[in-house]
Amino acid sequence: PGGGGGGGDLADATSTNAGADGRVVVTYTTSSFRGSIDLTGKNYLLFDLRASRTGSNIKFGLHDTGGTTTEITPSVASVDTWQTVVWDLSAVSDANKDAVDSIIITIVNADSANTFYVDNMGAMSDVFGPGHIGRFQQNGMFGMID
Repeated sequence: PGGGGGGGDLADATSTNAGADGRVVVTYTTSSFRGSIDLTGKNYLLFDLRASRTGSNIKFGLHDTGGTTTEITPSVASVDTWQTVVWDLSAVSDANKDAVDSIIITIVNADSANTFYVDNMGAMSDVFGPGHIGRFQQNGMFGMID
C-alpha cells in the first residue's frame, strides 16, 4: 500500500466537531464526494491507513440515507507505516449501504497527539487473497470493483 494520491483532505470535510470528552468528529458528506455512494453487493471496504501512534484510536463510520451508521475501529499495528484495512461489510444488508451519504471519522482516544492519513479507499464484492485487492474503477474519491 501507499499513500499520497489525490482525493479529499480536511478542507473537504463538511463539518468538524470537537467534544468536551476530547473526541473529534470529521464528517464527509455527499457534497464532499459528489452524491451518495451505492455499496449494494459490496462486501468489503478497503483503505490504507497510516498513523503516528499504534492502537485503536480512530473510528470510521459509513452513514446511509436510511439512518444506519456502520462503524469500525481498526488497530494500527506499526507507527508511520501504511497498512491496508479490510472492513467486512458482508453482514450489513444492502438496504443499509445502498446510499452512503457520509463518511465519519472519529478520534476515540485523544490522550496523545496522532497524525493519520487515509488513502486508496475502495469497495469490493470479494477479496481475492492476501495482498491482492484487485484494480479499482475510480468513482470520485471512491474505488469500486465487482
